[in-house]
Amino acid sequence: MNEATYKQVVKEIADKIGLPFDMASLTWSQLQGLPVTTGNPANYQKIVEHGLDYPVPQTTVEPVKQNATSLPYTPRPSGQKSMTMRIIDTLFNGFGDEGGRNVALTRFVGLLFNKWVDCDLETAYELTKIANSVTVEPLPIEELDRTFSSIARAEYRKRG
Repeated sequence: MNEATYKQVVKEIADKIGLPFDMASLTWSQLQGLPVTTGNPANYQKIVEHGLDYPVPQTTVEPVKQNATSLPYTPRPSGQKSMTMRIIDTLFNGFGDEGGRNVALTRFVGLLFNKWVDCDLETAYELTKIANSVTVEPLPIEELDRTFSSIARAEYRKRG
């Protein structure tokens, strides 16, 4: 069964049952009907109803055509990290040594408010406090608050 057939069958079964279902259930391979247990499976009563197989439409699989205009994957040159990796690195390693911590804090907060990350104010502040807590010599909370507020105000002014 391919993905299109799977989605068709899920919709048919949901219509026959007559109950609404979550569209997220159309995720490929999510509706398998397997039991979910959180404890010892031997402690659960198992009831198996043997019924007729559901008729699944037969489909022909068409070969996937290669797009001649797509470019091959080229990894980032060494030293260039994605925004996600820069955020994760800061959360694991903090703002670095004394002297560059304010600059690192400013970059981190700016990165969180980047249009591609689009972090809300409360989450950005919590992530900033987490990164500060793993810094070898954390910034005083007053300094962290002052710098965070300054960057947040500037970012919100830019957004309008």
